[in-house]
Amino acid sequence: MPSALRNLFATILVHCNPKDVRKLWDTYYDDMSEDFKRIHKNSPTTQFQCTLKSINHFLESMGKRIENYDIPKLEQSMVDEIISECR
Repeated sequence: MPSALRNLFATILVHCNPKDVRKLWDTYYDDMSEDFKRIHKNSPTTQFQCTLKSINHFLESMGKRIENYDIPKLEQSMVDEIISECR
């Protein structure tokens, strides 16, 4: 379910042009990251970056990038380190 929520979040960003993207992120982050929180219980940073990476994946599939929106940015150095952990 969290993956479907991340996909929906990306779809809303691309097709609905919400006015307060940060509020949307803040409101639904816990639900969108639930699976990563279970997998990476002791690493909030990994949970956070995996959630962002997943959303960016969905955005890229729609021709957009996470940098285009007012949500936290991916830390590229972190992504390279945790890429295998974000599954």
